[in-house]
Amino acid sequence: MKELGVEQVANLYWKEDTDKDRLYDPWIGGEKYAAFTVAELGVMIGSPIGEKVNSYTTDGATGSYLHGSHITTTHSEHEAHIRADVLIHLLENNIITAEEVNTRLTS
Repeated sequence: MKELGVEQVANLYWKEDTDKDRLYDPWIGGEKYAAFTVAELGVMIGSPIGEKVNSYTTDGATGSYLHGSHITTTHSEHEAHIRADVLIHLLENNIITAEEVNTRLTS
């Protein structure tokens, strides 16, 4: 999302490590990559985009979000991944702008 213009303002951050990537709270320096929570992603997606369908199965969850007549559906083991995929889709298809997302995130 950083490449799509989303500000890296979050409660947690990824830091590349020699052994593995790790989450840190707060940011401790180096390249800054936000690890957005489900709540933060929900705020960034915002209204009028509403969760239309959210079903869970043994292999994860499927989420569908509605924006006007446009429906975005994605599948993952984690709700945060579903919301991140939807947000990326909305940004890449100019359904919402990075400016709108950043305003929601920082207000």
